[in-house]
Formats: sequence, C-alpha cells, structure tokens
Amino acid sequence: MTNVIAKIRDLIARGQTDIALNLIRNLLNGNRQLDEVIIQSARHHRIEQEVRRGTLNYQEAELTRNQINQALLHFCREIEEESNVEILLNEEIMYSYNKINEYPIGPLVQTMLINNRIIQSFADIFLAPDDRRMFLNEANRLRREADVNARIIEPQRLPDAIFTPAQNYWFSVFNEAGLQGPRMVAALLYTALAQKHDAFPKDVIETIYKLLEQLKNHR
Repeated sequence: MTNVIAKIRDLIARGQTDIALNLIRNLLNGNRQLDEVIIQSARHHRIEQEVRRGTLNYQEAELTRNQINQALLHFCREIEEESNVEILLNEEIMYSYNKINEYPIGPLVQTMLINNRIIQSFADIFLAPDDRRMFLNEANRLRREADVNARIIEPQRLPDAIFTPAQNYWFSVFNEAGLQGPRMVAALLYTALAQKHDAFPKDVIETIYKLLEQLKNHR
C-alpha cells in the first residue's frame, strides 16, 4: 500500500496524471471514494481533449490540472489514514485474547454508554438466532479465559432469540453484559471484531475502538 501511494505521488510530481489516475482507480476498486476518482478522471480526459482541439488556453488547462492533482493527493492522504486505522484495529483483534485482563471487572457499565450505532450494527450483522447463540458462546468463553469463575451472560436471562426483534435482543445482551462490568462488555466487543470485522461500518468500528479504550479506565 505504502509503495503504491509513493508511486502515485511520484507520477503526479512528474506530470503523469493520467497514469496516476489509473493507479488510484485500481487501488480504490470497490471503495466509496471510487466515484469521486472517476469524476476526476473524466475531468482530466475532457481538458486534455480541449487542449488538443485548441478550445482551452494553457493557463486554464494548468489551473484545472492542478486542481485534479490536489484532489488525487487528498485521496492519497485519506487512504493512508484509513490504512493506519485498520492496522491499529487488526492489532487490537490479534491480541484481544491476551488483553481482556486489562479491563476492570467492575463496576457496572450503564447501557447509555453503549452507542446506539453499535447495538444497531450487532442487530444487522448477527441477525439469525443461531448466529446470536454461537456469538454469545464465544464471548462467554473469552470472558471465562480471563476468570475461570466469572459470571457470564446466561441465555435464560435473555429474551427468546427466535421471536425477539434483533435490536431489542442485542440491547438486552449489552444490558446483561453491563451488569457484569467492563470486562464482559469488552469480551462482547472483541469477539465481534474478531468474527465480523469487515461487516461493521467504518464509523462503528472506530466507535467500538474508542469505547474499548474508555472501558479500560471505567470506574
């Protein structure tokens, strides 16, 4: 990734914007920013045609080229920032099973501290009843790895996984986890990132990461 970004910057510096555009389009394939790059690519193609036809003067063409290059450099910075966030999150997932002890056992975590977007994302991603049950089994296992005799989320204390709407179900899950303290809430969040990291929206992943940091100092 770093080498490709460096190559794109070098191409822009040498005035080879057309090649830089092709590289960044390949890099952003499937990314939300791709449409913006396509617009810049069409804009670049149009001005080069106008220059060849003599319908656009040099000063106007240079101004537009500079605007396109600035947009491409902005895309490069955004890609680098997103890549850094992803690296941090992946490292957090990798070491999650060793880090659960960093979280205090208590006191309780009020549900109001859990962003509604997190609960909604759990409801969207872990929708099927079987998925909910398997997820809870794994989260409880992670919690018990930290403390063999720890209280876990007992299924019988939750509403029925089949008949309860997903959002209500996951609200109950986080409420039960909160009653048991930060370590149980952290077990839920780490398990979700480990199992379904790519399914969560980027803003929700960042919110989860911030909440995990907050829970370390929960008092």
